[in-house]
Amino acid sequence: MKNGTLINLEESSRFDSLVYIDVLEHIKDDQYEVQLATNYLKKGGNLIILCPAHQWLFTSFDTALGHYRRYNKQTLSSVITENLKCQRLIYLDSMGTLASLGNRLLLRSSRPTLKQIKFWDRFMVPLSTKIDLLIRYSFGKSILGIWQKNS
Repeated sequence: MKNGTLINLEESSRFDSLVYIDVLEHIKDDQYEVQLATNYLKKGGNLIILCPAHQWLFTSFDTALGHYRRYNKQTLSSVITENLKCQRLIYLDSMGTLASLGNRLLLRSSRPTLKQIKFWDRFMVPLSTKIDLLIRYSFGKSILGIWQKNS
């Protein structure tokens, strides 16, 4: 396991998996980043991306965190190279979508309070895990994609 950026790797390095957890939305040229990541994957290797979903949920909180964008299935798929095959593309945290929408329309807060975070962790996340399964991961404030390198 290695932590860091792809630019710091030796050109000959190859990996079974590369994981981006809440990273891609911070990178201005996301398509170039995915291409670079693909170059470091072994054949059969996986690119796993988790990022915020739905541009219509973009708020000052996203800006404060340094996000350039949020994704949906189409926009995330559009940055994926042709030699990667989609294994899974789903939404997560259905209840979090409602909280994010409430913040966007009502609270308009650029940062959640500790009380809001605790409420989300204790109530909304456990509820989301159950609801996400019931709605077959069709809606949520995050999107998860898993792609496998063909060649």
